[in-house]
Amino acid sequence: MSLAKITGAACGLVGFLVVLLAATSPFVNSISQGNLINSLSVAVFLDLGVGVLVSLIFGAIAGIFGFLGGFIIAYFYNIFAGRLGGIKIELEEEENKEIKN
Repeated sequence: MSLAKITGAACGLVGFLVVLLAATSPFVNSISQGNLINSLSVAVFLDLGVGVLVSLIFGAIAGIFGFLGGFIIAYFYNIFAGRLGGIKIELEEEENKEIKN
């Protein structure tokens, strides 16, 4: 379940940030060109609001699919690890070696 939570959070955050960047780029372009004073300024702010809303929705959807993907991967790993033995890591304690100048 931990893997599913982590992948869900990571996918949701990345999805939100990517869509937010794509949604706000026309707004930033309008600011940089100084086109906010014309009659389309209300439409630009409306597009910004819709872009933020879409990025929230897409971030939630990406998080859900990331959670499901992580859950499925962890489920199959646990099945195969039970039959094949999984991953084993062997650690050895290393002696403290003092460096002499």
